[in-house]
Amino acid sequence: AGEIDGGIIYQGANTPAHIVWGEIRKAWEADGGPNGQLGYPLSDEHPIANGLQSDFENGNITYIDGQTAVVTK
Repeated sequence: AGEIDGGIIYQGANTPAHIVWGEIRKAWEADGGPNGQLGYPLSDEHPIANGLQSDFENGNITYIDGQTAVVTK
């Protein structure tokens, strides 16, 4: 893992490196980060309707209208 300008770069043994930023990062770390229920990131943050989303091994985290939501598969 490496820190970069408010984001953190994570790479799992079987996943490529991705950056987790801002409020999504806070929610992911509060959920246990790579050792939590979501596991390692599978995407960088990307736009969705009304917000942003990062995808993880076992779900995703959305940031819509100032609120984060952790969604597991």
